[in-house]
Amino acid sequence: MLNHDILILILLIGNVAITLLLVWHHVRLKKMFSDFRIENSTEISEASGAFKKSKKVVVKSQVFLGNLPIGGPIVVSESVQEEVSMEKMEAILNTISNPLARIGFRVIRKKITGI
Repeated sequence: MLNHDILILILLIGNVAITLLLVWHHVRLKKMFSDFRIENSTEISEASGAFKKSKKVVVKSQVFLGNLPIGGPIVVSESVQEEVSMEKMEAILNTISNPLARIGFRVIRKKITGI
């Protein structure tokens, strides 16, 4: 019976020691990560071409521990919006494409008819 009581006492002391160790570790981690923060940044870029305008929005996150960055910035989201100018497309078609198409049709008609 005495061996059984000693075994229970040893297990109880072991459980208390493990609990104290876990609490100490938790307090230490909480203190260590009290300066842990995440900063978000937004980058907006615009580009204009002959026929379209585009806007790109990139949201990045950076993890810091104190003032020390951990790793590089992580891209959280990226969005691109494009707007095509139909007036410019029609102007190009009317000034360049349509005359070229007419010339092409004339050449084909001459080849077919032999005139």
